[in-house]
This record gives sequence, C-alpha cells and structure tokens, in this order.
Amino acid sequence: MRLVQGLMVPLVVLAGIGFIVPMYRKVIGLSAYEYFERRFGYLARLYASLAFVLAQFAGMGSVFFLLALAVSSMTGIGVVTVIVVLGLVVTVLTLLGGMEAVIWLDVIQGVLLILGGVVTLLVIAVKLDGGLGQVFTIAAAENKVSLGSFDWNLVELTFWVMAINGIFYAVIRRWCSAT
Repeated sequence: MRLVQGLMVPLVVLAGIGFIVPMYRKVIGLSAYEYFERRFGYLARLYASLAFVLAQFAGMGSVFFLLALAVSSMTGIGVVTVIVVLGLVVTVLTLLGGMEAVIWLDVIQGVLLILGGVVTLLVIAVKLDGGLGQVFTIAAAENKVSLGSFDWNLVELTFWVMAINGIFYAVIRRWCSAT
C-alpha cells in the first residue's frame, strides 16, 4: 500500500509540467524569490532564500553523512575523511564544470538509480525460488497486498489515503524544494 505514495510522483510531475510551470513562468517570471520580493518586500525574499539555503545544507549534511557511513563500513576509511574528500570532489567538479556538470551528474545519478532497480528486480527474479511471483505470494500471505484497500475509508490506510498523501508529498518534495 505504501508503494501507492511513490506512484503519485509521475502524476504530480506531469501536472507540474503541463500546468504549474507555464503558469509560474507567466505570473511570477524569474523565480519565487522575485515574487516574494514584489509581493511582500525584500525581507520576505531574504527570509525565503535563507530558509532554502539552510534546508539544502541540512539535507546535504544528511546525505553526506549516510553516504560516508556506507563507504566507511565497506572500505574502513574514517567517516570524517570520506565526508571531507567527497565534499572536495563535489566542490571541484561544480567549480570546474559549472551548472552543466551538476546537470550531468544528476543524469548519471538518475540512470544509476533506474539501473539499480532493474538489476534488483532481475536478481530477485533469478535467485528467488518462484521468481517475482513468489514475492507477491508472500506479500498476499502476510496481508501486505489487498484489493479491499480501494475503499473510500479516509481513516484507515487505504489506496485513496495513500494516493492523496503521495500527491501532497510529491508536491512538497518536487515543487516546494525547487523554488
């Protein structure tokens, strides 16, 4: 059922591409921060910019730390060393390559994430007795998959509750962090 939340992301992205982005560009112009300044004044723009930068640094710190933990456990290199080296490499790549380097690194990351998912499915299909069908059999036996979850009950964890939650989550993650 929790998978439904992630399945709403493409719907939100399509809605954003078709409706939100064109409206945003027509009404706001350059950026949300420019709009904040026009509508509420310079301090609102400064506050929004500062909040965004601090949120990005907090997120980046979490990502660096988790990556450093994984690399450290695999290689034995200290966590602090991994963070410092990774930070320097990312900084140098960004300084030398500019925005184009950042975009290409995002493309590579996306391709690796998709390939990782495909390889994982292939490994499950090949290595697990019964293949992917066995996964669904076990999930059904453990009551993890149910067609009865399409009820319009908005109190329990149903398909519709998770779909609505997924839409709001995707809007927050995709559009609010992009401002």
